[in-house]
Amino acid sequence: MEGVAKNSPVRVYLVEDSPHVRDLLLDFLNVPGEIEIVGYADTEAESVANILAQPVDAVIVDLKLREGSGM
Repeated sequence: MEGVAKNSPVRVYLVEDSPHVRDLLLDFLNVPGEIEIVGYADTEAESVANILAQPVDAVIVDLKLREGSGM
């Protein structure tokens, strides 16, 4: 992948409106040296603004957000 060092962790952004599910995913994805959670949001609007403001390799999105589709 262009622009990513071989040994750098994957930069992941999480979009999930359920605090319980979000906390479970944050715990599950906490793999030091492999995955770096760069942020999270519980709304579509908040996530778009944050994702555009920083480099992200992957986004994990809840497809049934209360305030939007997550698509």
